[in-house]
Amino acid sequence: MFKDISVLMMGIASDEALLAAAAQLSRHFQARLSPIQVVDLPELPYNTWAILPDPGITKAHDAIRQQAAELAERAGRQLAGMQLDAAPFQRMEALYTDPWTVAAKECFCTDLIIAGRSGTGPPAQRETQGIATLILQSGRPILLLPGEAKPQGQPAKIVVAWTPTRESARAVHDALPFLRQADSVDILALVDDSNAEENRRALPLIVAHLDRHGVKAKPVVQASLGMDIASLVLAHAKTMHAELVVAGGYGHSRFREWALGGVTRELLLTSHLPVFLSH
Repeated sequence: MFKDISVLMMGIASDEALLAAAAQLSRHFQARLSPIQVVDLPELPYNTWAILPDPGITKAHDAIRQQAAELAERAGRQLAGMQLDAAPFQRMEALYTDPWTVAAKECFCTDLIIAGRSGTGPPAQRETQGIATLILQSGRPILLLPGEAKPQGQPAKIVVAWTPTRESARAVHDALPFLRQADSVDILALVDDSNAEENRRALPLIVAHLDRHGVKAKPVVQASLGMDIASLVLAHAKTMHAELVVAGGYGHSRFREWALGGVTRELLLTSHLPVFLSH
């Protein structure tokens, strides 16, 4: 069961909707909510021949701080009216450093991190790199909500993108609080010639294991036929009217830009549904 939930805000306009969604989930699970705002103060271009720092850098940072402070104040008022168990509002600054690394260090003692996704395109690709950092460095599962996330409680229908790997196993176990309370859970195994036998052997084992945890899951086998895996997962989610996708955070920590494997990256970049990830 989730007892501690952290919501990560990046000082942007969608923080308000993200906080409302996180508050509803915290209320549902009777969990303590820890709101964290990380203010990104990037290293801006400056004159390398100058002896003193460019005053424009300080001015730009002050503007970022001011905007974040206004959003934090508004979020604080929003939180005060929610009547739930909440930790004091934390406001962290990432000065010339990666904001996602700063955030990860603040989330070691939580059961679930809730963060937002802005959309598609190059900004979302950079954001996905940050999410990779958060997954790899925090060691905690992450629930990623679409931009302008609407408040919602327990998802009624869930699809699990299953492969017999440690990442999938970790994601399924971390998502148990959601899975136990769902009305329906599909364990989707996408098979091809290279993994068909392994998947078909492992699928009934994970379904039986979840049954012992009180989760009535339905096994679904679908041929991938060389098609884009993320698209197939999302297509199945649409068919079953799923409200959540659970997946392992695949990849390698050696290079952060590739820390999330292709399927995971595509899920983050294209999904209009909340995505639960664990590594």
